[in-house]
Amino acid sequence: MLESTLRRIKALQRWDGTTIRILGMIELLLAGALGVNALFAFAIGEDASYFSYIFPIVGGLGLIQTLFFSSRNKLSPAMGILLIAVMWAISFVVASLPFIIYGMGITDSFFEGISGYTTTGATIIDDLRTMPDSLLLWRGIIQWTGGITVLISFAFLLPAIGMGAAGLSSNEFTGSDNDGYSQKITTASLNFLKVYALLTIAEVIALILCEVTAFDSLCIALSNIPTGGLLPRNESIA
Repeated sequence: MLESTLRRIKALQRWDGTTIRILGMIELLLAGALGVNALFAFAIGEDASYFSYIFPIVGGLGLIQTLFFSSRNKLSPAMGILLIAVMWAISFVVASLPFIIYGMGITDSFFEGISGYTTTGATIIDDLRTMPDSLLLWRGIIQWTGGITVLISFAFLLPAIGMGAAGLSSNEFTGSDNDGYSQKITTASLNFLKVYALLTIAEVIALILCEVTAFDSLCIALSNIPTGGLLPRNESIA
């Protein structure tokens, strides 16, 4: 069943476009984050439109790019740098849009979104108590997603195009020439993601055991693992 499905998906790949396909995977990751936030907002009775308006657009584009473009060729250094630049640009826009829809100014929204995604730790919001919980969770998720994006960029994408510590990824990219380039990146990235997720879950459990609320524990862990520093409350957790 699974093999048959994979063959059908591969048959859809009409055009060769490694860069476009990898960007599609990033967009699917962002769409997943938007979907989680939309469901959370709906479940607690908040306005889910901050995320639901963007979800089908980002998810649809990502699905088309992933299904209809193959990744048979390796990236050249120039295309690799372009991929990383466009990947971050798309991520910045998607991270900022929920704040814009919520009603924050465009400049403030981009500051908050970019600060979160780059795990900078700076915020433009004076009083977090005025923010919906779904947007506080979104701040945590974009920090967490940004952290894994940094790891993937420096550990796999840059070495794969001849920049950075090539030895770090040499073992990850061995294999048959018939293997798709983006498939190798995906496999290697998933190994990182598993450890990243396990550390996050472990911190959530540890914080709950320390009598921090489940919601705050989740937001703090999503911020702390990528070293973002954006907390869900005005006060310190100390």
